[in-house]
Amino acid sequence: MSGLVQLPVPLAVTVVSGTLPKGVGSVSRKGSCVAWYMNAEDCLWLVAFDETGELVWVPQREVRLRASWSLGRRF
Repeated sequence: MSGLVQLPVPLAVTVVSGTLPKGVGSVSRKGSCVAWYMNAEDCLWLVAFDETGELVWVPQREVRLRASWSLGRRF
């Protein structure tokens, strides 16, 4: 399967290191996944960062789910 899928409800995530834009001081940033794209090599998530609102395509290996009451992730 390949193609772009828009998520019906954004997922709360944390993005870790690697693909963060240059000049970012921390090793992780919080945001929301709004879509994902899968091709033969990798799955990419479109993340809207909370503090700046910028949209960045991030590889799946760098995306971590955060607590989400709608998904039952209450930690």
